[in-house]
Amino acid sequence: MSCHNTSLFPPRIWGIGIVIDGSWAAFQLKDDWKIPNHDICWLETVAVELLVYFLEQLGFQNAHLCIYSDNKGTIGALAKGRSRNRPINLAIRRTLGVLYPLFISPDFTYISSAKNLADLISRGDLGPPDKVLLPKFMLPDGDVRQSDQSLLEFSRTIRSILHYNTFRRVCKVG
Repeated sequence: MSCHNTSLFPPRIWGIGIVIDGSWAAFQLKDDWKIPNHDICWLETVAVELLVYFLEQLGFQNAHLCIYSDNKGTIGALAKGRSRNRPINLAIRRTLGVLYPLFISPDFTYISSAKNLADLISRGDLGPPDKVLLPKFMLPDGDVRQSDQSLLEFSRTIRSILHYNTFRRVCKVG
């Protein structure tokens, strides 16, 4: 197995930043993104979930991945596979549900903000246009099976906190 460098940064000012082997993605938050039971730790866990959708899109499999975040709560919850927060637990379940069938072994590691490659991107200082990761994955917005209700709930929540156009295609560059 090879170890790939992935990084994400919490949405503190502008949005969510993701870096995978030098390529990047960004999702801008709406001003009113904070909703009950969905705190910064949840949002950073969602950033990891979005990261794994990109990993799946890029064809990663049979790999050991170093996934960095500067949120110790997110790192701890993902490493344990659980949290006291129900929305975080649902995000963990969906995240691991993508990683395990691909035989991806994650190493969730804390990194300081100063060393986090996704820090500038999460603040709206976007990377080079030729390195943009465009999401080709779509989240459901209609009928889903009962077993997929957490994904539909996630999709609706994400659509309510992120600017729709930046989710459909990564924010404008230039």
